[in-house]
Amino acid sequence: MLPASALFAVPVTAVAAPAPAPDPVPPQTMSPPSTPPQAVPGQAARAGQPVANTAPTLSEDDELILEIRTQHREMTDTITGHGLRGGVYLPLGDLARFLDLSISVSDDGHYASGWYLSPTRTISINLRAGTITQGGKEAPLPRADFVAHDGELWIKADRLADILPIKLVTDLRAQTVVVKTLEPFPFEQRAAREAARDRLANAGHAQAPVYERQDDPYHAFDVPISEVEARAAGATGIAPHIEGDLRASGDFLFMTGRIYASVSSTSGLIAARAELGRRDPDAQMLGPLHATEFEMGDISTESMPVGLRGVTGRGVFLTNEPLQHASVFETMDFRGELPAGFEVELYRNDTLIGSTNQPVNGQYEFLHVPVEFGLNVFRLVYYGPQGQRREEVRRISVGDGRLAKGAFTYNVFAVQKDETVVPVTPPGFQPTLDYGDWREGFMVQYGLNSAVTVVGSGALYRSAGSERWLASTGLRTGIAGWAAKLDASIGTGGGTAIEEGLAGKLLGASVVIAHADYARGYVDEVRSLSDLPLTSMTQFDLSKTLHFGLHALPLALTWQHLAYADGQVTDTAAFRQTFTLGRVMATNVINYTDTATPGTQATHSTTGMFDLSTFAGSHTQYRAEAAYSLGPHPVLTSIGGEVSHDFDARTTVRASLTQNISANQTAIGLSGTRKLGVYALSFDSNYTPQSKAYAFTVRLGFSFGRNPLNGRMFVARPGLSTSGAVAVRAFADDDGSGAFAPGDAAVGKVTFFTGNSHVTSGSDGTAVLTGTGDGTRTAVRIDTATLPDIAMAPARPGVEVIARPGRIPVVDFAIQQLSDVEGTAVYADGTHKHGVAGLKLELIDAKGHRAGHARSESDGFVLIEQVRPGDYTLAIQPEQARNLKIHLVGETHIHVGHKGKLVRPKIVVAPN
Repeated sequence: MLPASALFAVPVTAVAAPAPAPDPVPPQTMSPPSTPPQAVPGQAARAGQPVANTAPTLSEDDELILEIRTQHREMTDTITGHGLRGGVYLPLGDLARFLDLSISVSDDGHYASGWYLSPTRTISINLRAGTITQGGKEAPLPRADFVAHDGELWIKADRLADILPIKLVTDLRAQTVVVKTLEPFPFEQRAAREAARDRLANAGHAQAPVYERQDDPYHAFDVPISEVEARAAGATGIAPHIEGDLRASGDFLFMTGRIYASVSSTSGLIAARAELGRRDPDAQMLGPLHATEFEMGDISTESMPVGLRGVTGRGVFLTNEPLQHASVFETMDFRGELPAGFEVELYRNDTLIGSTNQPVNGQYEFLHVPVEFGLNVFRLVYYGPQGQRREEVRRISVGDGRLAKGAFTYNVFAVQKDETVVPVTPPGFQPTLDYGDWREGFMVQYGLNSAVTVVGSGALYRSAGSERWLASTGLRTGIAGWAAKLDASIGTGGGTAIEEGLAGKLLGASVVIAHADYARGYVDEVRSLSDLPLTSMTQFDLSKTLHFGLHALPLALTWQHLAYADGQVTDTAAFRQTFTLGRVMATNVINYTDTATPGTQATHSTTGMFDLSTFAGSHTQYRAEAAYSLGPHPVLTSIGGEVSHDFDARTTVRASLTQNISANQTAIGLSGTRKLGVYALSFDSNYTPQSKAYAFTVRLGFSFGRNPLNGRMFVARPGLSTSGAVAVRAFADDDGSGAFAPGDAAVGKVTFFTGNSHVTSGSDGTAVLTGTGDGTRTAVRIDTATLPDIAMAPARPGVEVIARPGRIPVVDFAIQQLSDVEGTAVYADGTHKHGVAGLKLELIDAKGHRAGHARSESDGFVLIEQVRPGDYTLAIQPEQARNLKIHLVGETHIHVGHKGKLVRPKIVVAPN
């Protein structure tokens, strides 16, 4: 028996320090209390009843090694048990240490006492007296459920729920014990406090992890990434001919240059586009201008708050507006590369917004797309004729349009509408309204204070053969949690416009309401696609996602009322629904149009399109669509379907059939794709039996450029020139330099990923991630679960790059060998034979951060696994060291090398 003076434990821990003794003594040993035990409620027998002599016998033959863990894996450890016919017996002392309970075992396992969760909830178990005392009440012990053995008190697992507010689930097949708590335990309360501290520390800051930025400077000239598609085409009434497209992008004059050209064997150059510019999400361009983007050449402009919509053409523009932010009162214009034969779909928060396969000068256009209040996730899904499928994800944070106090943004432009730098047009070209007319304008915003932002805009432009002008001003603010705006504009001939708007959340739905009144012939291109003067406009947008268990149904409704100065009135509405179930996605869009013109009969139209498709992921994909009209009489106008089957990894065949019921026309389509290494060869054809009309196209496409990993030219699959890409490499960092050097061993078959794409490297450890965006922050990460050894980890979990078309920066991931730190915590009693149980140790790195932690087992053994190379300090958890008045003596510095070896420090504990 140890003297009480040898103990320096307190109730919050199971750590105890014995006095020097010649022989090892269990570290939890302590004297039983002198006061009579107190009792447990709920026992049927009388207090003080003798214990029946039916205690089981434990031996090494029935010993088990079990993994013990909490329900949500907050803590895991190993524990010894005994498996008998009557059940599994577990050591109470080890359980108490695992759960951070102040319960100690003594008297060679015949006595246990302490408290749990609160000092008022005491417990004592006396096997010699055959009693258990809990909550001030004493009761007899069922002798078969408790046994003293080898200095420990063993309790039958299914009896613990009668003593502590826990439930144990034992699985001998898996050799696990899972602890489910019925009340908050100390480890759970500690985790909750840490989480609250983290939330407090991160208040007002983005929750997404921030990775080290890897810069990629611009060059005066770099070999561009180019893409070529050659086509042989023919159709009814069109002789067979050859066509070709070239797209290229890369650094030129310290900017990003893009070119596009399309040629035909019958008409020569039929389309061309060229552009130079830069994007910087950090707003560090052009010195004091703090620009985020500037472009020259064939550009696109943004719409003004009132009056002038965004257009494309040759010109210049400059802005310092954030790239990934917008106002809830704005509409978005999406334009981008659309190679011949491609189809692109636009989704907003998983709701289909639009679809097109008709390029305008090589580009797609989705114009005047409304946004929702909050985060808007736009997905552009591309489907190519060679079976390509890729996605671009743009996350736009939509707010109320207010800026911080003193913040100032600007946007200036000059553009010649629909003209291109190279003035070529295809055969049959029809000029658009105001084709070739110049437009110059500006938009500015200034934050007066945190509540009010002032906006202004102005433009000089030519339309309908005459010179025009407009000037606008407005306010952005908030009212009771709703965004509010007010705009006033004056234009040519004294025309005026006043527009008000409200936006916010109502019953979980995003709502945007706008109304405008016009006078004196004001033309508002933002609200109307025509050049007719308006008298009033009202628009209502509603978006909401309904949840049904694990499934979601996004809904979007848009309604607009326009009244023109000539008396014409139009009402348009669109209602979109998208539902996903497993691998099947169903989309339905209903469009309504009502037009009333003085002197003519009003027209009404309600049409819809239903689309049902399966996602990629199996060898066969299906798609069905139906177009219908609901008024004045419901009728099915067309129906069609498509089946696509992958015969192998290189061959895909698609067949389609569409019946236009209203026109009594049948269209039969057959296409196929064959991948020939890095080349893609495809064939498209369609035939209409009624008119005997046909069309066919044979395509061959590929990309080429310079490999940044070895400096040699490469040929690759199509699609690399239109967006950014990153070359990734994983290598074994055996020398600890963190930088790749010739001779470093590759770590192959590793998966790398960004927010919307992933790729697995070859045996050489390299791969290329595509679709990384244009001038946006992209986090490139490595999937540590795919590393070949659990004792490996990347030196950095991720890297942030600013991707841009035509550049493929190299991101290296140095893979480190992890080490284990193990040892036995002992008392500084001169013998170092007495293990310290329940000691909480931490590894602190050079930056003062906790890099690892562990708690000693019953014999004092400590294991801290998967420690990165570096220098560390070993320390007792501050709270435990303070409460127990203990510290580590001797050398506490630990050096972990790069070879993945076991580190065994001496861990000696002494009182202060």
